Amino acid sequence: MVILGKLPNLRILRLLQDSYIGSKMVCSADGFPQLEILELNGLEELEDWRVEETAMPTLRGLHIERNLRLRMIPEGLKFVNTLRELTLSLMRKTFVNGLQAIEMVVEQLDDAVSGY
Repeated sequence: MVILGKLPNLRILRLLQDSYIGSKMVCSADGFPQLEILELNGLEELEDWRVEETAMPTLRGLHIERNLRLRMIPEGLKFVNTLRELTLSLMRKTFVNGLQAIEMVVEQLDDAVSGY
């Protein structure tokens, strides 16, 4: 992810089945400066995902689907104040229940919706 994160004009990133092999993924500080949409779909090995502060400062939409080993949504997303849409599909119940642990992200999304 380090190389992708340095691409200055990357706006949409879709990581689909077998496009990322590894159990850990890190979105580093100052990485993905123009990314607006991120989709993680069918990354079978992914267990831990970390988002560092100042990563993805323009992210508006996050779509997570069929990542059955992913334990929880990164706490670092609370620093992404541009996030307006979070879509979860075909995820384990424990992952979805873990969203309560990051209330800040959910509150942030609620504020964005109520502002319309």
